[in-house]
Amino acid sequence: MLCNRYELLHEVGHGSWGVVFLCRDTFNDTHVAVKPIPPEFARDEKAMGNMRANFDRATALKHPGIASLNVLERDYESMGYFLVTEYVEGEHLQSYFREIRSIPLSQILDLAEELASALDYAHAAGVVHRDIKPSNIQRTPSGHFKLLDFGVCCDLQQSLQHLERLPPKSVRTCAYMAPEQWNRGSVTGATDQYALAASIYETFEGRPPFPAQGVRALKDRILHDKVPSISGLRDSSNEVLARALSKDPSDRFETCKQFSEALRNSFQDVVV
Repeated sequence: MLCNRYELLHEVGHGSWGVVFLCRDTFNDTHVAVKPIPPEFARDEKAMGNMRANFDRATALKHPGIASLNVLERDYESMGYFLVTEYVEGEHLQSYFREIRSIPLSQILDLAEELASALDYAHAAGVVHRDIKPSNIQRTPSGHFKLLDFGVCCDLQQSLQHLERLPPKSVRTCAYMAPEQWNRGSVTGATDQYALAASIYETFEGRPPFPAQGVRALKDRILHDKVPSISGLRDSSNEVLARALSKDPSDRFETCKQFSEALRNSFQDVVV
């Protein structure tokens, strides 16, 4: 029992922060997702201050494409921090990849459109996610898509020292980070657009735009390599993806909606 309120039921996932648990909120008898914050992050006062500020802004977000945040708690028995968020049934996009291997075009375009709507809504409210990736995109039983961890995981990777020393398993987590994140530049809505485009790219190709064997090699490819065209995809669609994945944020689309619309328009003569 955490804080004499959350009854731990079982593990439901494992993300960049570690284990995610399904718990029962004994105050109102509902299911919630509980995510312990890594000790090295919790000890960083600046990082925790940034998280609290961003968490406060993100809790105000109410959109069908965004999993709601409940509370940032501290367990005074363990002295650890943990996040309590809405529990979203379904499977994350990464699992969906493995399950069906080839996602229908109609679902890819709906995915881009639904997430673009959620992101633009958040950006208008001054909140940037900063960690969009397939494992943070949940496909619900009704077939819609929802963003997880909005406004809570924004500074984790940036606060960790010596990113290049992260273990090989971290490469996939970092594969959707925009060039400005690697360069410690300003993070804006265009940063989320890049990560959304990288995730959409993977739905077509089966892998992120810049596969690499280590974090250092991945960083070099993201910063310097041209976006590889996807074989079998028309030139106009490749061009839309390449623009959203531009090295310079100012070269990307003005909004995520513009990106999703351009992608759909590139298939306008295709029956989906």
